[in-house]
Amino acid sequence: MNERDATGGMWVPVAGEGDVPEAIRREGAWAPRPLPSHVVLATRTHRGLARAEQALGRLDEAAERLPDRSYLVDYTMLREAQSSAALEDACVSLTDVLLAKLPGAKPAPDPAVEAITRYLEASRRAFGTVRDGADIDLPLLGEISRQLGPVPPPEGSGFWRERTSWISGRDGTPVVAHTPPGPHLQATAQQWQEWVRADHDLPLVAKVAIGHPQLELIHPFAGGNGYVARLYVSLELVRAGVLRDQILPLSRWLDRYRDEYYQKLRAIVDTGSFEEFMVFFAEGVDELCTEQINLIKRMEKLRTEHLKAVPGAGNARRVASELIGMPVTNHQLIAQRFDISIKGATDVAKKLQRAGLLTVKDNAKYKKTYIAHDVLELLSSLDPVPPASDDAVFG
Repeated sequence: MNERDATGGMWVPVAGEGDVPEAIRREGAWAPRPLPSHVVLATRTHRGLARAEQALGRLDEAAERLPDRSYLVDYTMLREAQSSAALEDACVSLTDVLLAKLPGAKPAPDPAVEAITRYLEASRRAFGTVRDGADIDLPLLGEISRQLGPVPPPEGSGFWRERTSWISGRDGTPVVAHTPPGPHLQATAQQWQEWVRADHDLPLVAKVAIGHPQLELIHPFAGGNGYVARLYVSLELVRAGVLRDQILPLSRWLDRYRDEYYQKLRAIVDTGSFEEFMVFFAEGVDELCTEQINLIKRMEKLRTEHLKAVPGAGNARRVASELIGMPVTNHQLIAQRFDISIKGATDVAKKLQRAGLLTVKDNAKYKKTYIAHDVLELLSSLDPVPPASDDAVFG
């Protein structure tokens, strides 16, 4: 099979690796044309993009109502990491991750939890770098990819993917092969980088709705491409100042509509147009912002109920006011977070138990642990990964 042109790029013969599906061998790998510098969009598309950008502004303002918006940031980052790890068959519950993060906890090594930790650390470094003024480019994203692996790659080794890879549907049916490794991949990725860096007249949501699927179809890195392509969206929104931090849980929406998402990616390949994907993406952003704003309202309501349960003043009320940010805790965490003694933390935990806000659990791996069930149930209702209830960890 020779290279052959198509509407939005060309099909390139795949390498002779033994695990490549026959359907991919017949069709070849997709090498897209350079991204356009100017895109003409229908009025309907512009309206959808405008609604999505307005929704992002409302979400950022709503997050400011929380006593500490880092609660929402932490939960969003954790869900993104959970979802991306699940794509690699590393499912882990929210509770397991929170337990492992407790000070003094010494659980047996869990590869799935360790993978989540790597995702979170890489993500936090990336956002810090972008806030400091760094470009969103291949070196930055490639470094994130390198940090995700369980074993750090050798110093000086590259980040490029060297094997044929492809997108598969839920049933394992191949959707499309990514850009073939080698010159095609590197040239296409470099053009993506220059396009991302350039000034555009496009609305911001339109820009990320082009940049994200192109990065997903290129799949340039040796590992973690799905996570990096999703993370790119939030990095771009933060770089542009539309969001102050990562509070848009893009993975929740992509997981919910994964089949349609893959169909839209394939439509880009078949038609060379990003507009259908833009409409789909803008609807998703609008939907997610509405859900996150509703979550913020529920978090505010829960915090009010917690404060009502602990009237007066003192450390118990201080801790009650922040339980929405620490649904799994122990004496050490309370002492550290509120600068009180272990004895004081123990007294506070007992008061919150009597108020019905905390339940004590003695766990062989984690010793005495306290659970704010109402907070955990609220967070676990948001498309939990894995599907089983997080609370079942203690069943």
